[in-house]
Amino acid sequence: MTLTEMAAALGLKGTASIRRLILDGKIRAEKMGKTWLVPLSEVERYRVDHLGKRGFPKGKSRKAKTTTTTTTTTSTPTTTDAPRAPQKTDDIAQ
Repeated sequence: MTLTEMAAALGLKGTASIRRLILDGKIRAEKMGKTWLVPLSEVERYRVDHLGKRGFPKGKSRKAKTTTTTTTTTSTPTTTDAPRAPQKTDDIAQ
């Protein structure tokens, strides 16, 4: 099976990721001239181990990253928090 056929069988958009997996030794394939040929058994193995999962193959998991975020709130002065100017008795309406 060619890389294009494998990509179509797995529902992938292109062959670059498959080519990278072959070069990394994660998928077994043979090169015939300029064409990579992947055995059908290897396509099925990859489908079982990886299809529908993102990031990590079956049986492996990523440890959850624990990050602590600190939020700081600042108080903006409101009319009740702001200092009041002294009132003059002349300004008060009677």
